Amino acid sequence: MLQLVKSRSHIIFSDVDLNSSYTVYLNIYRHFLLTAAKMHYYIESWGIDLSKSENFIRNAIHQIIRYSYATIQRKSSSKVAKASGGRCNVQKTHVDWSVMAT
Repeated sequence: MLQLVKSRSHIIFSDVDLNSSYTVYLNIYRHFLLTAAKMHYYIESWGIDLSKSENFIRNAIHQIIRYSYATIQRKSSSKVAKASGGRCNVQKTHVDWSVMAT
């Protein structure tokens, strides 16, 4: 799951010079939607009992959110992003809200 998160955190998806703020947050939302769909598939295919694994799944979701935000910030401050003028102003509270509100 974390590899998917990392691959979808490229600066091109969160650069405010290339995208409007709306598009940046839409990209993040779609990124989490894809991650959620994959997670749902894994849970179903592994036959995990949700009632017994609720805390594990909740913690996994929170870890994915934290990792996603950290990866977006790290990629936006990389040498490549800085050299190309990439700029990201994604707020952690907005990422948390957009994911947890859906």
